[in-house]
Amino acid sequence: MLAACGDCHRAVGTMPAHPAPVEPKVGGVLGHMDQHRTAADLLTQGLTTPSSSLWKDGADVLATAPLQLVDLPDPGKIPRDGVKTEARIHALATRARAADDTAARVQIYSELILACSTCHATNPR
Repeated sequence: MLAACGDCHRAVGTMPAHPAPVEPKVGGVLGHMDQHRTAADLLTQGLTTPSSSLWKDGADVLATAPLQLVDLPDPGKIPRDGVKTEARIHALATRARAADDTAARVQIYSELILACSTCHATNPR
């Protein structure tokens, strides 16, 4: 669906203007999750505008180091699968940076959203 928005925008020769992402103002896990949101927003904009620079900006934000169990305030509340999902999410950044066509970007974006939803389903905070 997002790629269809981008295809239409390209076809009619218009590119929507998006507000600049706001840098997270908190640190720790909350700030890190806010970076995930910023990355997802930029990747979404990269598909819908369409814009390679917005897409690559999203990949760059996602490229930060993944959280480890020792980074969590209460590691007992986050299963090891959550930490593995976190690592997979950040690994997608490498693929996202290299993706130059819409089909590859859609695949990466869908993997990102699936990973995010899987983790949030088991950690509903």
